[in-house]
Amino acid sequence: MGVLDQNRIKDIKTEIACFQEQILNHNLYQKLDSLENIRCFSESHVFAVWDFMSVVKNLQRNLSCVEKTWRPSSYRDSRRFINEIVLDEESDIYSDGRSMSHFEFYYEAMHDVGASTKEIDILLSTLKSGADIQRILDYPKIGIHKRAFMKDTFAVIDSNKLHQIAAHFTFARESLIPSMFTEILDKFSDDQSCSKLIEYFKRHIEVDDGVHKEHAYKMLHEICQNDDKKWSQVKEVAINSLKSRLLLWNSIEQEIV
Repeated sequence: MGVLDQNRIKDIKTEIACFQEQILNHNLYQKLDSLENIRCFSESHVFAVWDFMSVVKNLQRNLSCVEKTWRPSSYRDSRRFINEIVLDEESDIYSDGRSMSHFEFYYEAMHDVGASTKEIDILLSTLKSGADIQRILDYPKIGIHKRAFMKDTFAVIDSNKLHQIAAHFTFARESLIPSMFTEILDKFSDDQSCSKLIEYFKRHIEVDDGVHKEHAYKMLHEICQNDDKKWSQVKEVAINSLKSRLLLWNSIEQEIV
């Protein structure tokens, strides 16, 4: 996937290290030791699982071609990478042999632990009726901290700037999630009804390995090249996106407490 500009990536990783550290050492994980707390966690976290798909699909739309009449995109390396990500995220194969998206599997896992899907169902049914996502993000029947997190995500998506969407994906999702989910599993309840949620987290750790992270860095290089302005905006988006995750984690911890 081309040559990676290590200095650019190293600079950003240094700038965001303190925010990633706060997320990975968050007190929230200590609270995931009971079924009741896990339910509370999943009822908020499911919105991050859902909006990640919008990030991924927007990257696919910009890096490859999903138009009626196909044409080759200029991102030869990155389009392969993002199509591989979409295949896993939207049509993964689980231990029971069924194919489904990671979101759908998480949704099923919520039912297994007795978590409420009322709020995420409101989002899905309102979207199905044709409502614009911006209208839904102001809908008071969905918790304010969940809407705030999604607003931050869609602010990046709606910028229509490919390097900013890629920055959010790379530094606030792809390079963070494996370590974050490992922290979650270390503290997770071993209740049998949590087996599907545990499989979800383990599958993400398995899929989002070091190879994916390195490919995400190279994707950024292919998009930004030597454009200093773009790299500066990549850093800004990375920091803001991590702050958004931290605020979500703070809010969920407060709900549990």
